[in-house]
Amino acid sequence: MRKIFVGFVLFLTSVSCSSEETSLKPGDTFRDCDKCPEMVVLPTGKGWVGLNPKAQRKRGLPWRQVDFSKRLAVGKFEVLVEEYYACVEDGACERPSIGYAEALRKNPAYNISWYDAQAYVAWLATKTGRPYRLLSRNEWEYAARAGSETLYWWGDEFKPGYDICQGCMKTPAAMASDKSTGGQRFTVHAEPGIYLSPRPHMPDGPPANPFGLYYMLGNVGEWVEDCLDLVTSDKFSNTAAPEPEPTDRSCKYRYYKGGHYRSTPAHIIASGGSGTFGEFKGGRQEAVGTRVALNF
Repeated sequence: MRKIFVGFVLFLTSVSCSSEETSLKPGDTFRDCDKCPEMVVLPTGKGWVGLNPKAQRKRGLPWRQVDFSKRLAVGKFEVLVEEYYACVEDGACERPSIGYAEALRKNPAYNISWYDAQAYVAWLATKTGRPYRLLSRNEWEYAARAGSETLYWWGDEFKPGYDICQGCMKTPAAMASDKSTGGQRFTVHAEPGIYLSPRPHMPDGPPANPFGLYYMLGNVGEWVEDCLDLVTSDKFSNTAAPEPEPTDRSCKYRYYKGGHYRSTPAHIIASGGSGTFGEFKGGRQEAVGTRVALNF
């Protein structure tokens, strides 16, 4: 499918769609400013979310279909360091407590909280005049599955080299015999020896999924919009939009979806059944970044 880039910046929120925008097709890409994330247009339709019946457990996520009929574009990669730092340099985002070396500016931003992610999308929306936001957990899974009904977007069996995680670049035989922690060490980082994922644009890196999105299942975890209700976690939305906020605004936990570079292959399945964790929304998570969404 032919890729196109649309270079436009909108300064007003109440403008009609341009002919270029309405002509965008699933798989087409665009970027709203030089340091804005590259976005991929997703196909519309119905998609499966929840825990694949082959992996159901006692408290498995219900397997269900959700209608994704509203046009949606999603970040091709997780938000990169250079993209996040554009927000920091504008004074709209806080500088993470872990610094980034210049050599890592093409890596995904990480060690950010849910509040950091919210500050970033608010800045991006203001900068572009477009309603950028975090994905809902159902949208995230739709994007991660990319039309599949299997544990991973490529099938039910793990395949080495398809994402970044602890052991994801190894064959099953090598994983069985290797007891090391895996990953790749960098000493140029503020804390020598910390594990970082390889740069998303590496030409020999993992492939994109069928929707044209990279590193959905591993690399860094990705904050999503929804509140994690630890009391009624058996109740799950059947809509694409983020779930309504608690009426008493008492949400203490948020989701980050997908695994990360410290996860094992079993923890990066598309549903995120055992790789989806709720963390205190104000806490920065070393292996967690984010990805952005835009309805248009």
